[in-house]
Amino acid sequence: MSHISPNVANAANTNEITRSFLIRLTWDRVAESWRILIKAHNGEATRLFPDIESVVCHLETVMRELPR
Repeated sequence: MSHISPNVANAANTNEITRSFLIRLTWDRVAESWRILIKAHNGEATRLFPDIESVVCHLETVMRELPR
C-alpha cells in the first residue's frame, strides 16, 4: 500500500512537481532555542528560521517566483 496520493504520484510522472524541500526542526545550542531548517532539493543554500511564520513567508516567496 502506497502512502502517496494518486494526485502526487501523477504529478511526479508528468514532471509537474517543480520544488521540494526538506524541513527539519533542530536545536541551536548557542542560542539555546529551536530553529527550523529548510533545505531545497535543487541545491539551493540551506536556511535557518527562528519560527514557523518566517518559514511560511519564505516558502510563499519562493513559490511565487515559479513560472506559471
